[in-house]
Amino acid sequence: MRRHESAIDKLESELRQVEDDKASEVKKRNDVIRKLQSDLHQIETFSDEFVKRTHAEANSQEVSDKRNSSSKVEQLQRELTLVNNQLAVLREEHRENELSLRKRKFKIETELENWLQKYDQDMGERQNEYEQIFSDYKEESSQLKELEDRFQEVEVRYDNIMEERRIAQEQQEQAEREHQTAVRAAITIQAYWKSFKCRKALKSKGKKKGAKGGKKKGKK
Repeated sequence: MRRHESAIDKLESELRQVEDDKASEVKKRNDVIRKLQSDLHQIETFSDEFVKRTHAEANSQEVSDKRNSSSKVEQLQRELTLVNNQLAVLREEHRENELSLRKRKFKIETELENWLQKYDQDMGERQNEYEQIFSDYKEESSQLKELEDRFQEVEVRYDNIMEERRIAQEQQEQAEREHQTAVRAAITIQAYWKSFKCRKALKSKGKKKGAKGGKKKGKK
């Protein structure tokens, strides 16, 4: 029973440790996801502001240059084309970065989902193990209670038997003491009786000798 209690305490400790590890890991993953989302938002904001600023500068320069000369307009057109090309390059880079970030986010989310599934599976197995140990503990506790009840019954019967034996032993000892007393009394009575018979026999012999002596003296 103590071994099962120790095993239960150990499993509960491991469960708490795993839950703490899970919470810590989930927090770390959430922090990474939030940082990636923040970086993605900054890139999108930067791109939009850059495009707006570039268009604004190009438009302003174009209006100013149209007033000066048509050659200036052509130059601005070339600059605008260059800017558009740069914008296309930035958009492509932004798209590639976005795809990379999305892939990374998907990978992290997939790993997190797999980790959560593994955690749920491990917890299920540990829960089953815990329930089995608890079931065994209850069964052994019931058996122990039954044995304790039987032991109490046997102990009561044993005490009764020992009490009966003690009483019988006392009665036997009392009977032996009474028997010894009766034997000593009988021996004493027999001794007195033999002594009495001896004295009586001696007195009878003495009387007979006295009577014979008297008769002999008379004949002479």
